[in-house]
Amino acid sequence: MEVDCPGLAAVIGAERERIVTAMLELRDPAVATPIAESRQFIVGFLHVVELAASGDTAPRDEYLGIVIPGVRASGFPLDATLDSMIRVSMVLAAEIPPAYLAWVVGFCGDYVRRLIHAWEQSS
Repeated sequence: MEVDCPGLAAVIGAERERIVTAMLELRDPAVATPIAESRQFIVGFLHVVELAASGDTAPRDEYLGIVIPGVRASGFPLDATLDSMIRVSMVLAAEIPPAYLAWVVGFCGDYVRRLIHAWEQSS
């Protein structure tokens, strides 16, 4: 994965609301998370992706270090957390120009590995 992808950061900045709306529409209807909480998670994730595409990955680690222990402590299960990650990752991949797909796939794969590590460390 390339360290940064500034063209993607620009796309996310310009298309943020459309991408967030698509992610919200495709969230798991079986999970009873309020829409405001889902939106907060999605906006946070998309912001982390945008910053990483600009070359700043520190917020990703900060986000995972704060959000994942909180999610786990709230009793939200790992399988539902990973399901949510797959959904937002798939939507992001579908909503961006194909030229950025390899970067997004690499970033999301790395993000999930880091998420699982943060989950395990928060036990």
